[in-house]
Amino acid sequence: MPNFIPFLVLVIISAAILIQTGAHNRQIGIAALFLCFSGMVYTAEFFVLIIWDGYRYFPHVLKNSYYDNALGAVASNLFIIPSLATAAAVYQIKIRWLILIAAALIGVEFLFEWLGVYQRYWWRKEYTFIVLVTFFLLAKFWMRALQAGRSPVRFLSLWMLVWASAGTIMYILSVLNVRHYLSGLYADAGRDDLFVSTVTGMIKGLIFASVLTWTRKIHWHLLVPPLILGVDLPLYGFGILHIEIAFWKYALIYLLFAFLLLWLARYAHAYFNKLNRTAA
Repeated sequence: MPNFIPFLVLVIISAAILIQTGAHNRQIGIAALFLCFSGMVYTAEFFVLIIWDGYRYFPHVLKNSYYDNALGAVASNLFIIPSLATAAAVYQIKIRWLILIAAALIGVEFLFEWLGVYQRYWWRKEYTFIVLVTFFLLAKFWMRALQAGRSPVRFLSLWMLVWASAGTIMYILSVLNVRHYLSGLYADAGRDDLFVSTVTGMIKGLIFASVLTWTRKIHWHLLVPPLILGVDLPLYGFGILHIEIAFWKYALIYLLFAFLLLWLARYAHAYFNKLNRTAA
């Protein structure tokens, strides 16, 4: 059996959970909540996977081994866990069921190790269980906080959502060999690229969230895409950002995705506000 099959099965299950959750509540905005939780998992993976090298995935889809590792993390963690967290938040699932779900995912971890598509280094299954139960409980609290209209939670939700979306786009640009970040911090070029991508992606997400929270005026919002492009210019000037196509093409692609992110962020901001009005 090809290595990618178990990861593909997880992605299909994740999509089914998310679609069912959205269809049951007749809310396409559930996707915004999912991306918010994805951003939280992205942040955790930045430390555990990239910085501390806690484990490794082997889907054997991409030639670059580190991008392949990251692809496995996307399928096994960044789809299934946020999907389940979204369901836990929307349905306010009781803790005994959350413990059962976390135990089932430990079983998946055993299976992945047995199949040889996943290898742990210092990470332990006990950590997985504790983190999962804690995250599912956090998701339930997060939903109630959004419904209560708590501004800090709404701001962080928007930040995590944009960061997850931007991080995914930046990863795709790396895989497609459009551009790479090379800081020299890590010997593995793929790991180095994803480290810098994560840091810059979080900064760009923060800019989006700050502007959209600060003002509702569209003319200020339209300044955000060129502003985040400006974040890359010093990196390009110092030789950290390596662009593999003509710069004008890169800028055009970048701005296209940035304006799509702006549309998504504005929609999510409206959805999070709607949660508060609906609950009231």
